[in-house]
Amino acid sequence: MKTVSAASSASSEPAASSGKYKIFGPALLRTFRCLWILEELGADYEHLAVLPHSEELKKATGLRRVPVLITPDGFTLCESSAINTYLCDTFCNEHPTLVPRAGSHERARYDQTISVLTSDLDAQGICVQLKYEHMGEIYGYIPEAVKQARKHFNKTNRSLIKQLQQEGPYLMGKHFTPADPIYVHLLQASQVMGWDDKWKDVECMRNYMALCTQRPAYKKVHAVRVKEMEGASRYGTRQNVRSAKTKQRSKL
Repeated sequence: MKTVSAASSASSEPAASSGKYKIFGPALLRTFRCLWILEELGADYEHLAVLPHSEELKKATGLRRVPVLITPDGFTLCESSAINTYLCDTFCNEHPTLVPRAGSHERARYDQTISVLTSDLDAQGICVQLKYEHMGEIYGYIPEAVKQARKHFNKTNRSLIKQLQQEGPYLMGKHFTPADPIYVHLLQASQVMGWDDKWKDVECMRNYMALCTQRPAYKKVHAVRVKEMEGASRYGTRQNVRSAKTKQRSKL
């Protein structure tokens, strides 16, 4: 893997000419999930840590959100869950257990779990806190929305804990799948937010987090994330606020 900073990425050549995958976005954001899967697959890729809403990202991908994947043949795809499922389908011959076969009952349950993670745990839980508390300066502080989001997070997570208890050691059973990077990423976000009180002492959850975070692919990508944290002032809270303001102005 090659990592390119936001400053140097704007002059990069198109992905189709590089013969490798390109993944855009900081490892501190949802791009982390895609980097993890790319490492699990042993894919040849380049990581460009460009910021969401940046001109660098727009110029390279035509989009203003991350993560974005560009394949060696120039196909562009966004949304971490879609990217990871696509990648695992693409590498199914080399890694047949990473994602269930399309059309199978297992695949239907996998898709169902991905939907719960992204629609309920993330969009209606974590993202509400980020929008109406962490970024309240931009979107307004709405404590009641955050309170209800936390309740929804805990309610949804109870069903996922039950699924893990019944089927573990991974979320979809005995095999690691792209559902796990999403779930781990959201659980870690809940730890940072102080929303982990309902699950941190559950034995299967402690075992699950230890199992996932000991995987070599996780460790490698986490090291990238730690390095980004050391320079977080470049795209931390102040930068996110500026990006959000820019986005708002563009809609006026």
